[in-house]
Amino acid sequence: MSGSRGVPGRGVVRLRRWGIPILVLLCLTLPHLEQGDFRVDTGRYAAVGLQMWRTGDLLTPYLQEGRPYFNKPPLVLWIHGLVLHVFGVSLIAARLPTVLAAAGCVAALMGLLRRFHNANTAMVAGLVLATTYEFFRRTREISLDVWQVLFMLLALWALALAVDTDNTDRSPRRLSLGGWGGWWWSVLGGGAIGLALMTKPLMGLLVLPIGAGWLLAIGRWRVLVPWLVGGGLGALVVGAPWHLAMWRLHGEAFTSNYFGAEVVDRAAGEHQRFPWWEYLKILGTTYWPWLLFVVIAGVGWATGTLRVRTHRGLVLALLWTGVWLVLLSVFPDKRPRYAVLLYPGLAWVCAAALVSGSNAALRRGSRRWLVPAVGTMVLVAVVLSVLPVRLQAPPNPMWGRVYDLIDARRSDDPESRVIALRLDSNEEGKLYLSGRGWPENLGLEGMPAREDLPVGTLLIDRVWDRQPKPHEGEAVVLHEGTLAVYERVEPGASEE
Repeated sequence: MSGSRGVPGRGVVRLRRWGIPILVLLCLTLPHLEQGDFRVDTGRYAAVGLQMWRTGDLLTPYLQEGRPYFNKPPLVLWIHGLVLHVFGVSLIAARLPTVLAAAGCVAALMGLLRRFHNANTAMVAGLVLATTYEFFRRTREISLDVWQVLFMLLALWALALAVDTDNTDRSPRRLSLGGWGGWWWSVLGGGAIGLALMTKPLMGLLVLPIGAGWLLAIGRWRVLVPWLVGGGLGALVVGAPWHLAMWRLHGEAFTSNYFGAEVVDRAAGEHQRFPWWEYLKILGTTYWPWLLFVVIAGVGWATGTLRVRTHRGLVLALLWTGVWLVLLSVFPDKRPRYAVLLYPGLAWVCAAALVSGSNAALRRGSRRWLVPAVGTMVLVAVVLSVLPVRLQAPPNPMWGRVYDLIDARRSDDPESRVIALRLDSNEEGKLYLSGRGWPENLGLEGMPAREDLPVGTLLIDRVWDRQPKPHEGEAVVLHEGTLAVYERVEPGASEE
């Protein structure tokens, strides 16, 4: 109910505080969501997830028949694949679930902060996270990292609620579910960790020791056992069944790839190596203007001028950010998208710096500039959506020529085969999403040798030195940049 003199009612204010950061995120992500291409891992994940729903085999992901995809758990593949299966193949359908996951991250972060700070601080943290470039730009792909962060934040939120059920906590925000409240919230938090384990291998388990370290740091010993035992149990109940089923079905082939290639080899730097300061460089070059407020918060903490209702939340934010920064820095395989783990904690610290000591000013200022600014952003987003502006580069036209070539060959011979020589699995996934099926691979069981392939077979090759390398009995039928297509021809036919 609205108050007197045009003052918004409590429900309107609450909706505004929760809704404004999410609305800002949508304004940054939705305009021209259809632009670009199935780049990075999006083509692979979209194709594997879509195929799972088309075939009805939701247990084992496959790149194609006889070629299981053991690299990642299937939860996000299920989600995105279902949307593509229901609404058809498009970039919007592929990306929209990631947009929703990012909005969930913003909402979960705000919910978490409301356990320790006021609603204004929570709203500002949501705005900081929503406007972090390296966070919101991940919505233009199928991002396992954004989904993983969502489930981890939900686990931390449950941990904060478990702490509030501790009867040694005299906070007026205490939420009790009886004497077993801490256990129930811990089990639910463990369930969220299990969802993270169903998104990427093993990393979600680290939420348990990070949470335990925080409980020890703030002296909440009574919640430590419920968190470790109940949380571990919840994670096992949700995450273990699929892993056990895959081990039972595929044995060593699954474990050697899932734990070996995806975990051990990456930790050993078999995929790529970067210097330990790579993520510091990423933050130093992309985390503006918010990096300035991280420094201000650090100075305020050191000098005692950072005034917050309780420092327990900031201890969690700093512990979370610090642990992940160290772990990511010592891990040899570094990619900018992994830094998504850092941004919620940094947004928390930024919000504390922005709101500390100025809550009244922020409340007055929100009526003057915050709502009009968001309204302007919404208007700009609508205009951008209508205008024919390009926010992302279009797909490489050479793939259109490859598709036309495949269609022409199959119009003459519907059984014409397509072989991938040195394509990555994301490019193979794009072929599947285009409706032309997975390209075959010469190394699969039952495949003939290259020289024994039938006449008319197309072979797609990635030639990084820009020099096509056809074998005897093959003619170059398409060459553009680093992509070449060969065709098996009759003996004696020209190979150029």
